[in-house]
Amino acid sequence: MSIAIEPGSAEAALVQYVRTNAELAEWSSGTVGWAFRSAYHFLLERGRLFTPRDLPRGIERGDEGFCYTNASATALRHPGLLYVEGFAVIGVGNGLPIAHSWCVDPDGTVIDPTWPDGTGLAYFGVPFADRDLWPHPVLGGGLLQEPRYLLPLLREGLVSGAVADLGRLPAAASHSSPQ
Repeated sequence: MSIAIEPGSAEAALVQYVRTNAELAEWSSGTVGWAFRSAYHFLLERGRLFTPRDLPRGIERGDEGFCYTNASATALRHPGLLYVEGFAVIGVGNGLPIAHSWCVDPDGTVIDPTWPDGTGLAYFGVPFADRDLWPHPVLGGGLLQEPRYLLPLLREGLVSGAVADLGRLPAAASHSSPQ
């Protein structure tokens, strides 16, 4: 069953989902003193909204379920694309946010090498300019999903220039949220 979700409302719901989860993470005392209290805090601080589009000609679609590998491999094969990781909303089911990875072009437009065209309604993530942070193009592994990548990022933060200034800030951006 498919539910009609307006793109603007999907973006608002996606950002609210991240904010709600950041508030829930405030109960955890294990990350006090870290650069970021949770992956949700990191997304609120560094994340941007991105506009979806159909997959451009010349870019191959990868296998569903391998978004981290697909996005990293695509970004490495196509100069000018950056790897992005965060959450996206699809237009099927109840429109819940899903942990996902995609690419963006220099204009900050989504290049999603995993999902069929028209599937992603809203994308909120962090565009990583530092290629050393991108997952291995064969082994994959989400930076914000796998503890071996996530925990150092939360503890230490990122060096200057690791994140690109692409995409749109969400309305009422919470960049001064507690970390």
